[in-house]
Amino acid sequence: MHSYWCTYSRAWVHVKYVYTLNITEPEKGMLNTMLNTCSA
Repeated sequence: MHSYWCTYSRAWVHVKYVYTLNITEPEKGMLNTMLNTCSA
């Protein structure tokens, strides 16, 4: 499952951005964890 974290978290952040949605603190923490699995 961790292999998909980078793709999923990028898509999640994109949706939040496009629809101007807020990100909760717990969500932000998990997204940071997931985005840290992305390679440069």
